[in-house]
Amino acid sequence: MAYHIAAVDVHKRMLAVVDADVAGQGEYQFERRKFGTTGESLRALAEWLVQQEVEEVVMESTAQYWKPVWAALEQYWKPLRQQREGAGKMSGTLHLCQAKSNRGRRGREGDFVDGERMVKRLVAQELVLSFVPDPEQRLWRTVTRCKYQLTRDNARQGTLSESTGELAGTNAQQAFELGVGPAGSQRAPDVAGAGGRRSRPGGDSRTGRLPAAGYAGATPGRPGGRHATACSLSSPAEDGTAGAGVAGRADRAIRPGGFRATAGASRRSATFGGGARAGR
Repeated sequence: MAYHIAAVDVHKRMLAVVDADVAGQGEYQFERRKFGTTGESLRALAEWLVQQEVEEVVMESTAQYWKPVWAALEQYWKPLRQQREGAGKMSGTLHLCQAKSNRGRRGREGDFVDGERMVKRLVAQELVLSFVPDPEQRLWRTVTRCKYQLTRDNARQGTLSESTGELAGTNAQQAFELGVGPAGSQRAPDVAGAGGRRSRPGGDSRTGRLPAAGYAGATPGRPGGRHATACSLSSPAEDGTAGAGVAGRADRAIRPGGFRATAGASRRSATFGGGARAGR
């Protein structure tokens, strides 16, 4: 009685299929066919295997390309072989072997040659077979893994949001320090203000004026904005009062309406800018 076993050498766009009757004596007589990997081609493969009365099918676990082939044969070929009259214990069995166990000698490898070797080694029980769960168990595995991945993604998004918030606060503090100079780090707690009334960072909640005595060490920056007052201050050595005169002049220069450059800034601008250009 004939007993057919088929082997499928799986590629990305092509399937090399061989079929042989392993119940006979002598050398196996293989029949070779090629199929595509589209849905119609996989259904055609299942129909051809039914016509050849193939009882078992073996294939290599080539990357992820074997999964559509396995699913198609599981749907269109396996039930027909198992539900027919006179079906044996192994009828409709699918085997997945590890590619390393079907490796041939160098120079003796090919699409159909690999399939023929696969059939011979399956009969001789020399292949290392992989366990593939039934469809219901595979479905539960997929659901569990998706749930686990979604949980991890939600946790990662929450952690990222918290990190982004903390990073934004740090950047704001750095920007404030860069705006008012090194002395800004000492005045950073004043940003909160009293009662939520803040016309300027570190200012008086009633008048909105900056306590310039705390910003005597502010460094000059870009002209304009709060840097206008810093540029208008003279050094303590020039003032001769060890910083007291500097603080007083800066405090008088700041008004609730905004910053304005003092006369000293105008004189220095004429000296270093306009005066130099005029001298040229």
